Amino acid sequence: MKSIKVALIDDEKRSIDYLEDRLLKLGNIEVVGKFTNPVDESEQIINTDAQALFMETQMSGISGIGLAKRLQRVKPKLHIIFVTSHRNYAVEAFEMNVLDYLVKPVTLDRLQKPIRKIVERM
Repeated sequence: MKSIKVALIDDEKRSIDYLEDRLLKLGNIEVVGKFTNPVDESEQIINTDAQALFMETQMSGISGIGLAKRLQRVKPKLHIIFVTSHRNYAVEAFEMNVLDYLVKPVTLDRLQKPIRKIVERM
């Protein structure tokens, strides 16, 4: 089975490092991009070959929800998973048809659910 290519977006490097560590422990995951400045790196994010994107809903200078909507228009097959400490965006996120909405801190068990969904859809 091929590995799942993922990108991570969060304006807090510590959160990205933690999430990367968790994902790599699951195996079969390849992190193809880590972005801490989505305002300046938006073109790089769009051009990544990630199949799934784990991202924060609220970052300095940009709304993760707004960025996700833009990415859905450009890359409709991209699986978007929000990983956030903000519970109040869950309804809006699911209305956008994102794959999952995880609340920090994310456990390995909880992280396996969106990965299983991605595998099923591949």
